[in-house]
Amino acid sequence: MTDECPVPRCGQPRPKHAFICNDCRRVLKQDLASVPALVEDLLVTISRQDVLGATGGRRAAETAVPWKAHASEVLYDLTTTVTLWTKLMLEHYQLSSEVIFRAYDGLEVPHRITISAARWLWSNVNSLAMNEAAGDAVDEIAVAVGRAYSAIDRPAEKLAAGQCLVDGCEAYMYAEPTAKTVDCPKCGSTHDMAELRAWMSEAASERRVTATEALSWVRLLLGKPMPDGTWRRWLAEGRLHHDDNNHLGHKLYRWGDVVEEVRAWIARPRKVKEEAA
Repeated sequence: MTDECPVPRCGQPRPKHAFICNDCRRVLKQDLASVPALVEDLLVTISRQDVLGATGGRRAAETAVPWKAHASEVLYDLTTTVTLWTKLMLEHYQLSSEVIFRAYDGLEVPHRITISAARWLWSNVNSLAMNEAAGDAVDEIAVAVGRAYSAIDRPAEKLAAGQCLVDGCEAYMYAEPTAKTVDCPKCGSTHDMAELRAWMSEAASERRVTATEALSWVRLLLGKPMPDGTWRRWLAEGRLHHDDNNHLGHKLYRWGDVVEEVRAWIARPRKVKEEAA
């Protein structure tokens, strides 16, 4: 009698030499192949923080920012799931990989490790299929990948405009990059984008953000794209200091400190090149 594949909701016959069926093996390869792009998309989603709360003139200024770290949590789950299964496989076959094991040394490159781990697993799916825990691996990786796809589902080419909050409306709003106003998609209330951005920036002053988030927020909330080189120079000159790290190991900076530096930078007179005679 042929054993059934142990992956939940499968139940198909599996080969004698493997613990999962051929279809689940193909699904696992597809999921692992999608991890590198999903990691990059999640990092973009996190940097945009596209669920910042917001309010207009009709709501109280003390309204809290309904912070939603969903994308960050999903990336953490994806990182943990993929690197854990890679670690288990390496230990099972008594192999070692410096790139993968760095994840457990607290280094600041978890997303690169996740990508490396996923590629290693993809290359060794046949070996994983012969492990008695293969069914659990297929299921857990599929769940983590599915959550990642859901977390990056957002309106394309639009910027976050925060939450409406007019008369209790909790709808999230997205606006064209050059829009002066934005209408709530649920209740139809119109909001001034300049007021929304100013309020969000002030309400988030005590938030800790990564360098990637800070550069994205400067464009989103202050309307001024800032070169990476300017940020690096501020760090080198000691004008910004990190005071914590997030669960992915990235350095965190107080947003209010970033705003002060950016506003001074925007107000600074720019040198105008003289026209050639």
